Amino acid sequence: MGARENQEDSYGIIYDGVLTQEGFPTCFILADGMGGHKGGAIASQIAIDSIKIQLSELENLDPLFLAGMVETANQEIAKFLELHPTSSGMGTTLIVALIKNGRLYWASVGDSALFLARDKKDLVRVNDDHSMRPVLEKMIEAGLQSSNDYDALKNKKNMLRSALMGSNLELVDTNSEGIPLEPDDSVILCSDGFETLEDLEIYSLVQSSTFSNLSDKCLALTEALESAKNPKQDNSTLILIDAAHYLNPQ
Repeated sequence: MGARENQEDSYGIIYDGVLTQEGFPTCFILADGMGGHKGGAIASQIAIDSIKIQLSELENLDPLFLAGMVETANQEIAKFLELHPTSSGMGTTLIVALIKNGRLYWASVGDSALFLARDKKDLVRVNDDHSMRPVLEKMIEAGLQSSNDYDALKNKKNMLRSALMGSNLELVDTNSEGIPLEPDDSVILCSDGFETLEDLEIYSLVQSSTFSNLSDKCLALTEALESAKNPKQDNSTLILIDAAHYLNPQ
């Protein structure tokens, strides 16, 4: 969803094979493409397809494999660009999140977010943001930039420092030790279009007892995004996960 005419996001949810855990999916993939509507959509789908293929070839998914899987997805984009040089400049963010034995693992590149909403606490981003935003914020904290400078640089805050573009990856964020999940946790993967909403609003809707299931919560989040009426609203994709399914299988 979003104000843009073409959707560049792609996603994958893995249920089958050895990755199935008590009927619930264990691996979640999200990619936000860039480089023109056609190029971005192709790049994000190549990344998703590459991860799916790699997962299908594994007998046992070890979290230590996640970083290598991201690298392989980047290589697949490089192969496409060799055959289609006119698509130069296309790329994608990527999150690969795994839930195994009650722990959350991931590998990510770019600015798509992996959030953890924990009861009676706040919405916490657990993966690194590879946009310029955290760099500019640190410069302000260190007194190297003023808040006025930050306002002037708003157009640059979303510039990516790392993305899958078929070249060397500058930054890859990985967690192969895992974060232990709690029964009331919600895990959220989303593309940067959800930055339109404040963290507190996302947290309140996700943890609200008003909604009886994940579908209703996702609908409430997308309706909140539409209600914001941002004329430049980026297309957005959301994956919402209830940790209780993985801690108390029925």
